Formats: sequence, structure tokens, C-alpha cells
Amino acid sequence: MSRLGIITGMKVEADILSAAARGAPEQSRPLIAAAGGNAGRAENAARGFAAAGVRGLVSFGIAGGLDPRLKSGDIILADTVLPPGDEGIATHQVWCAAFAAAFAAASVIEGTICGSDRAVSTPREKAKLFAQTGAVAVDMESHGVGRAAREAGLSLLVVRAIADSASRTIPNAAIAGLGEDGGRKPFAVIGKLLRHPTQLVHLIGVARDSKVALRRLAYAAPAILDTAEI
Repeated sequence: MSRLGIITGMKVEADILSAAARGAPEQSRPLIAAAGGNAGRAENAARGFAAAGVRGLVSFGIAGGLDPRLKSGDIILADTVLPPGDEGIATHQVWCAAFAAAFAAASVIEGTICGSDRAVSTPREKAKLFAQTGAVAVDMESHGVGRAAREAGLSLLVVRAIADSASRTIPNAAIAGLGEDGGRKPFAVIGKLLRHPTQLVHLIGVARDSKVALRRLAYAAPAILDTAEI
């Protein structure tokens, strides 16, 4: 197992990978960082991993659905990452094919993942981005990882699970609950709910969808590590 550099948004996603790598030799365990929904932090972490000599870079975690056909838990295997205001960044197609084969017990959906520097939180915003880009999903870290991979000449793999579908609204309370280190901020969530209690219904839906997505990511993690030699 060759060492990879893997960037997630949340600590809970990083924990999934750490659990999957448990038992591997220390020198081959992936380097993992949570960027807390920020492309700049994701890019800096990926650059650090590149300088440390990793074999390839991975963006791993949940994403928002743009294609209305997608549902919570669908696994997206990006063929291209589209940063805002930049050219698309191609992923490593041989690695993608190897991952899809290793994950054969479940289907993956290939397509473009759009990067965003802010949360795309309403169905209207998602529909507009889908119409503009044709991307199937959106997240806030993959374009930072992609830029670092392009700069370093490293292979790139992007594996994301849909959490919020195209029709789901993400309330401000959920956005406030993610810290810069990828950890949870429960008191920030409570504060938002005290001021805007009607967000509770949306928050419960987002939490339910995220649990589905995280369970699917746990199935996907071993396939990433098993294809690290590509």
C-alpha cells in the first residue's frame, strides 16, 4: 500500500479513512487532513502532502447533489473537477477505473464535480449551478485538492457521497456547525436554532441525509486504499 495524501471536509470523514487504514504498516498509512469546508485550507494541506512525497492526492467526503436524479448516499467518482473561474482539472482515469472495479459491489456515478468557495444551500442555487456547469455535484474542498495535484503533477482521485440532494435546503444552522478544523460546533448550531427555530426541520433532514452518505463513504474507503499503487 503506497502512501496517499487525503483531504476531507470533516473530521468524521477523516476518521472513516483512519479506521480503514488501521492495521496497515505505519509507513504506508495515508496522510489525512480535514479542511473544514475551505478550498484554501484543502489546497495548502494537499501541497504539504505533495512536499512530503505522497504518491497521489484524494478528495474524500460528502457533497451536495446538483443533478436532480441523484439521491443521498450515491457515490460520485469525479472525472473532472471544475474550480470556480478556472479550467477543469482531470482526475487520473486509470485510478478511477481501478477504484470502480474495487468497489464493484455497488455502483458509482461518474461525472464532473463543481467546486464552490461557499455553501450552495438552496434548491434554486443548485439548479442554477447545474444549468451553468452540467456538474452532477458540488463540494468545497475538491477544487483546492485538484489545484495542488495539478501544480505538483500528482494523480488525483475524487470520491464523494451525496448528502443533500438537489431538492434539499441546507439551513444556516448546519453550515455554522462545521469548524475550521473540520470538527463539529454544537453550540453554534444551538445558537442559530434559538434565533431561527424553523430551521430545525431542515436540520433534521440534513443530519439524516449525512448519516446515509457517511455510511456509504465507509464502504468506499477500503477501495481507495486498495488502489493506492496506481
